[in-house]
Amino acid sequence: MILFLDFDGVLHDFPPPVGGLWLHLPRLMTVLGDHPDVAVVISSSWRCSEDWLDVVPAELRARVVGFTPVIPRPIRKQYPVGYVPEPVRYQEILRYLQLARKKDVPWVALDDDRTLFPANCQNLILCKGGFQDQEETALRAALAGQQR
Repeated sequence: MILFLDFDGVLHDFPPPVGGLWLHLPRLMTVLGDHPDVAVVISSSWRCSEDWLDVVPAELRARVVGFTPVIPRPIRKQYPVGYVPEPVRYQEILRYLQLARKKDVPWVALDDDRTLFPANCQNLILCKGGFQDQEETALRAALAGQQR
């Protein structure tokens, strides 16, 4: 199983309050500790920063096996009226799976932005208030191979 992980809005609020960075990381690491076979791939926009690994806590960094490629998209302020953005993060995930030759590997994504995925994407666990009880339950079910 591959976990595609966004940071902002999942592991902490966006924007994070002072001292609130990685607020929900301990909960996620507990789940991952119960599933050592899960590979973590970073899908967060943090992957675009050269020093992102320097600020990611070591326990998470140790689980990271890669990051999704970046597919450019227009800035939201530039969207014309009525424009529906493409589900870019989903496309980046599919591209990663293709490049890594893991198209048949089951995956799940933790993200706070539904618009980056197709409607009713079964692989998405939407984290609107961060990675909390409901999201933990959904992730545990997905990792156990159960229906969400």
